[in-house]
Amino acid sequence: MKVDIKMKYIIWGTGGAARKFLFENILSFFVNGDIAAVVDGDTKKGKDFFGQRVILPIDVADIEYDRMIICSTYYDEIVSEACRIGLDREKIVSRMEIKKELANYYIEECGIMEKKVLVLGDKKYQMFPMYEEYFQKLSFLPLSELSRLGEFEYDYIILTELSNTEFNIDSEDELTLQSRIIFRLIDEFGVKRSSILPSSTFMMIYANSERRLSYGDEYPDKTFLEIRIMGYTGWGFIFHVVSRNILYAYQKGYIPVINMMTCRNTYLEEDELGKVNAWEKFFEQPAEYTMDDVFKAKNVILASLQKEEVYDSRVFYRRIVMKPRLQEMFNSYMKKFKAHERVLGVLYRGTDYANLKPYNHPIQPTLSVMLDKVEEKRKEWGLENIYLCTEVEEAVEAFKERFADKVFYYPQMRYSEKCDNYLGALSFERKEDAFYRGADYWILINALARCDSLISGQCGGSHLAIEINGGMYSNVFEFDLGKYGVTKP
Repeated sequence: MKVDIKMKYIIWGTGGAARKFLFENILSFFVNGDIAAVVDGDTKKGKDFFGQRVILPIDVADIEYDRMIICSTYYDEIVSEACRIGLDREKIVSRMEIKKELANYYIEECGIMEKKVLVLGDKKYQMFPMYEEYFQKLSFLPLSELSRLGEFEYDYIILTELSNTEFNIDSEDELTLQSRIIFRLIDEFGVKRSSILPSSTFMMIYANSERRLSYGDEYPDKTFLEIRIMGYTGWGFIFHVVSRNILYAYQKGYIPVINMMTCRNTYLEEDELGKVNAWEKFFEQPAEYTMDDVFKAKNVILASLQKEEVYDSRVFYRRIVMKPRLQEMFNSYMKKFKAHERVLGVLYRGTDYANLKPYNHPIQPTLSVMLDKVEEKRKEWGLENIYLCTEVEEAVEAFKERFADKVFYYPQMRYSEKCDNYLGALSFERKEDAFYRGADYWILINALARCDSLISGQCGGSHLAIEINGGMYSNVFEFDLGKYGVTKP
């Protein structure tokens, strides 16, 4: 069934999952469409939710709709209930399914990759390099120069995120900011609503699009899954994408190959772009094939980032094969790490997270809050030694002052707390800096995964440590402080 952006949607759910889904995606989904109804149980009946009165499931029979989006962690139970009361199963979709449908609509039916796209907003936005990679006919207009809009030809205007930029004077959330710009484009400049896409639409396309490619005529009996990594992200995000896509490839009978060579990324030097696969500086490919083979292949699928597959993380990470150089560094540090017993692992993320407050990323605790929590949990859990993972030089000094010789840490280069750029875009003045940053991060996160217990803010590094650990931590405390641009700190 094709997606029509003029469709009528029913949202089933009013909890945290529904609020998060609508807050992040309402501007993308309801370009010309509308919410026909919001559904939930007896206790929510009649209450207001995103401008709609909540109705009971039994009342849906009286409403015309095209899609029912289940916005709840109880997906299977709700589908069963909907079918039991006679609702059309074909119209029911998960949050991920509807995102994929909308992404495919823009890619396949609208051909947005080949259209003239005007990016409006802030060029410092972390995802801007990905806009440049995806759209063949791209131009940029700073939001501060909106009066020049008439000088540009475009089929679509795509906004960048705005909540952590100079344009957010009143500390408003992302939904409020982007809504205001959209209405201004319509009212002042006469732009059609269907031509204006919020930043979340690009993220939907980027994360959920799976495309078939053909680079050559070789390997006609094989299908490769190209897992392309772009942008300045760390191992946490990279392994989230890679692990699930490798499993997906094996389930489908595809050959997975990781591509970290054709797009700029954190672990690739500028002069290596297009020449060196950053993945292969650290790890072996999961199969015996490389991008050299993919670039000759007839059948290639460019992987999407989002996958629903559940997998055994401990098994996956045991099968990761490090290159000899990284393996030697890894073994050397792990021998030293094993000398410490019953260790409390602490991951403190500051710098770019704390200063730039990237939209929809988890809010990080302050250094003083983290120190107090470590003091509290260290006593509660009966742990003596502290292994500190942080990129912040000031944090190391603060932990040493508080915990003296009970704290130890990986010997890496660090940044000042006042850092005002994304870490992945920064570099130290040393030879092979990208390699050493990648190697250091991989080793210190693996050491964190070997600790007895964990305290951290929510970030890619903490999620990676938890996955590598595979549920073996005795205790875990993750700060849950909301998200930048969504929940105000």
